[in-house]
Amino acid sequence: MVSPSDRAPGPLRTWAQLVRLPNLFTAMADSAMGVLFVSSAVDGQLWPVLLLVMGASAVLYAAGAALNDYFDRQVDAQERPHRPIPSGRTDPETVRAVGLSLVAFGSGLAWLAGWRAGTIAPGLVSLALAGLVLAYDGWLKRFWIGPAAMAVCRMLNVLMGMSTVGQWPGAAELLVAGAVGVYVLGLSWFAREEVRPEAGTTARILGSLLMILGVGLLAALPSVLEPGRLDPLLQREPMRWYLFIGILALWIGFRQLSAVNTPTPQRVQAAVRQGILSIVFLDASAVLVLHGLAKSLVVLVLLVPATLLSHWVETT
Repeated sequence: MVSPSDRAPGPLRTWAQLVRLPNLFTAMADSAMGVLFVSSAVDGQLWPVLLLVMGASAVLYAAGAALNDYFDRQVDAQERPHRPIPSGRTDPETVRAVGLSLVAFGSGLAWLAGWRAGTIAPGLVSLALAGLVLAYDGWLKRFWIGPAAMAVCRMLNVLMGMSTVGQWPGAAELLVAGAVGVYVLGLSWFAREEVRPEAGTTARILGSLLMILGVGLLAALPSVLEPGRLDPLLQREPMRWYLFIGILALWIGFRQLSAVNTPTPQRVQAAVRQGILSIVFLDASAVLVLHGLAKSLVVLVLLVPATLLSHWVETT
């Protein structure tokens, strides 16, 4: 289905569609959360590392999205003829060249972040992420393992931020990365048949349950944190955290299950859009546990451009 904003777009909107511009801010939220989760303070020395890792995430995501359209150009010609390549608004070889260049640039930013942080870990994680992005776009997404590969990409994105401290992730870090991964696994299953809503009921039910499970995994975070890391307010009133997680799970689950019950194209696409944007809420929640509301806003503010741009450029 083509929205009015998709008709006769210019070059700027064409490339914004190719890289899924609103989604870049959700990728930035992943890595920003990763950096903040392992950092005891947000000071002047942290900001360059934080911004470089966020840039690496955004560029690698843009590369993956553009290359996804390159590899899907024949399928899109049948199912999404309005997309930039099948509509003739851009040349596939140009998209491929730009996508591969962005892979190199994104990894370079991660290596630069590691240099600023005094560790090679972000650069190494970025290579693993870039390799999996290429494998997903070119091959894995055609098989059942595709959603799992997408989930691991998001986990690696979180771990790229966490790796800036140069230490192996602990139980809390792995739980947070795993929660994001399970959530994205569910979202990927949910979105697999968004072009044919009537064909994917089972996948959408499974996807919805996995998304809620991903949110639920965060509920266990206070129990695995080392003493003293939990935000003082939540130490005094732990029920605030469980109430917040419950509301978040209900808010996400309501839209997804509504699309399962009435699988019209509009409802399914709206549920996928909300599911993608809600990744920012998950990331901000993880920061909230450790650093309170003020520092979680560093992540949550990314929801503003992501939401505004999602009304201009489709997110899927």
